[in-house]
Amino acid sequence: MRLLYISDSRIPSRKGKANSIQIMKMCEAFAKAGADVTLLIPEWKSDEDIWELYGIKTKFKIERVGVLDIRVKVPRLWFALSTGSFALAALNFARKNKDGYDVVYTRHPPTLQLYSKLKRLTKLPPIFFEAHKFSRMTSSASKSARGLVVITKHLGKLFSREIKAPIHVAPDGVDLEAFDLDISKEEARRRLGLPQDKKIICYTGQLYDWKGVHILAEAADMLPKDYMALIVGGGEKRLLEDLQSKYTSPYFTGQKPHKDIPTYLKAADILVLPNTRARMSSEFTSPLKLFEYMASKRAIIASDLPSLREVLTDGRNALLVEPEDPVALASAIREVSGNPSLSQKISELAYIDAAKYTWQKRADSILSFIESTA
Repeated sequence: MRLLYISDSRIPSRKGKANSIQIMKMCEAFAKAGADVTLLIPEWKSDEDIWELYGIKTKFKIERVGVLDIRVKVPRLWFALSTGSFALAALNFARKNKDGYDVVYTRHPPTLQLYSKLKRLTKLPPIFFEAHKFSRMTSSASKSARGLVVITKHLGKLFSREIKAPIHVAPDGVDLEAFDLDISKEEARRRLGLPQDKKIICYTGQLYDWKGVHILAEAADMLPKDYMALIVGGGEKRLLEDLQSKYTSPYFTGQKPHKDIPTYLKAADILVLPNTRARMSSEFTSPLKLFEYMASKRAIIASDLPSLREVLTDGRNALLVEPEDPVALASAIREVSGNPSLSQKISELAYIDAAKYTWQKRADSILSFIESTA
């Protein structure tokens, strides 16, 4: 299968965004599965080695197209112009090279929306859309897609009410080899310069409000001094600075390369997903960090949300707590850290479950779906 994957993500991403990681890992997995993959992305100058940065061993083709770069003072207008011009350039590339590809695959809504308007005017390969959230506009445009891939069952239900195209549910995944490091907690801490005498509670990733990092920060204030809340990540500098100005208990590392994250997870005692009830969090998200946590064989505490319950079961492979409740989170942290048998049980079962969610299994299932519907 000759697959053109269209994404407007800046790759490599200087902010360590999960979407760029997911796209690179999926293109690699598609290639490993035997697909002839071309990733089409915007022009983006960088001296970084893209393959080393994302830990890519099976390479694929990467093509870049220019985008309209008009600097305006209204951020939303600038974003609309740049992302719209990319969609136009990407589909023009697909049109010019239509005999070189069997299918177009994208998670970029403007590309899908423009495709729905152009498909009658020009012969383009069939398009498959990977949805990470729901909107009426995207739902309407999805009627032109040959098939839909969604990351949660709830997303699938929302789209199924609006479109007739086949829908395939495929949660996000993990590179098991990268996150199942064969090092001890003590060795991981030595490498990172972290204290050996603390119970480390770790969060990794972006700092957006709906991620609930502030809930963990408030819970940290309620824990004894032998606990350490470790927040690894940052992305946008203003979000990190705002949290640092409000909370003094957590240790904020700032942005770290994704290749270092497995070591931070191995250094921890407990890993936390404190997501809020925001719709993006409760209904749509399939966090990469969730599967990375599971593969790290560490106890997980997460918000009790429908999106996370599609993977986690309270008392089995995680402890689930009331969202947006720092008291409940602090209590759960004390419970897990004070009960080694519970910690071992949920971490081991999460590790076993992680094997169901590899990038390769996800790619294989999506390619089978495409082949059955293309």
